[in-house]
Amino acid sequence: MSIENLPLTRQFRENELLTQIEKMYRDIAARINQNLGLSGSVTWNPGNIVNGANDSTTVTVKGAALGDYAIASFSLDVQDLQLTADVTAADTATVILSNTTGGAINLASGTVRVKVFKR
Repeated sequence: MSIENLPLTRQFRENELLTQIEKMYRDIAARINQNLGLSGSVTWNPGNIVNGANDSTTVTVKGAALGDYAIASFSLDVQDLQLTADVTAADTATVILSNTTGGAINLASGTVRVKVFKR
């Protein structure tokens, strides 16, 4: 190996190392996002839900895909209503409030949040 090639070889090794570090960073970021989940939220006023009925809304969750796991929370007491979430399309979760309490319940407007975990 000639002396003239030493700086080029060193530069090549440094570039290769940087490429590997960038790949590791992307892999770590993807795993962190997978473990922490994806999230979205929207203001929702479900209104009056009579016994046996439900109301629903959609929440945009970037990166969500069919088959992913979804959970929802609401910023107000849901007063024994059942709150569920499912990924129903790419980047979209549907949140449903179901009433099986025996009477009508009228919730005020609040924030619904959805967390999606990749399968």
